[in-house]
Amino acid sequence: KVRSRATTVNLRCSRCQHETTVHATSGPFGSILLPQRCISSQNAANGIGVGDAADNPQGGNDCGPAPYAVVPDKSHFVDQQTLKLQESPEVVPTGEMPRSVLL
Repeated sequence: KVRSRATTVNLRCSRCQHETTVHATSGPFGSILLPQRCISSQNAANGIGVGDAADNPQGGNDCGPAPYAVVPDKSHFVDQQTLKLQESPEVVPTGEMPRSVLL
């Protein structure tokens, strides 16, 4: 069975439309941690420049908890597949289970 795994995810704040990109951690079980608050709102609250008014029309107001949604068209995914190699049941003695290895 082929499954998609995200390597880079583009996120958009549902309130102020701020976009950011998050990369997956390396390794076979790489994960992506989504920001719990809008980065644009945090920067404005801390006095860090966030661009012009078009980037943050809310003027630095709190966008609420977990405001980000994934933008699939701007994200990057790779196919991932698990292969299970199992010995033939015909060569296994009666009453025993065939051995298998995940590749």
